[in-house]
Amino acid sequence: MKHFLACCFLSVLIAFGLNAQTERTVPKFGNIDMAQLFRLMPESKAIENELEQIKIAYDNEIQKMGEDYQIKVSDFVAVQQTLDPNIAEARAQEIEQLQQRIQQFREKAAQSLREQREAKTAPLIERVSQAIQAVGEKYGYTYIFDLKQAGIMYFSPEQCDDVFPLVKAELGF
Repeated sequence: MKHFLACCFLSVLIAFGLNAQTERTVPKFGNIDMAQLFRLMPESKAIENELEQIKIAYDNEIQKMGEDYQIKVSDFVAVQQTLDPNIAEARAQEIEQLQQRIQQFREKAAQSLREQREAKTAPLIERVSQAIQAVGEKYGYTYIFDLKQAGIMYFSPEQCDDVFPLVKAELGF
């Protein structure tokens, strides 16, 4: 009888151990559309407006430089035939240098805009990442994927929860 009770007790322990182990190894998946979440954040709208103003300032400067370039080219073309070859060559080089400066300014403006976007959105990204982590821990998710990232080729909506509302609530909006 003692042997029978010991076997029963041992089998119950093994069953509970396997059940607990099974529960821990079943992954729980979630997904979120980060781009949509960022569009809904009030801070994101303010950042986009600020960056748009900076872009407009750069575009205006590039347009002014382009107008100056066109005036120099027009003036040069109008008098090119009457100029001494050395003077014509010097003006052509000046026009070429102006064109290069415009191109360099365009590249610097684009780089500056990218850097400012990264700097201004970094705190938002950190805040959202913390909210996603909090939701993951709170609701027991093993993985939460951003559906707009290139690495996700397929997901099954039936086997993956949309955590968008949970993260949105975690962020307080």
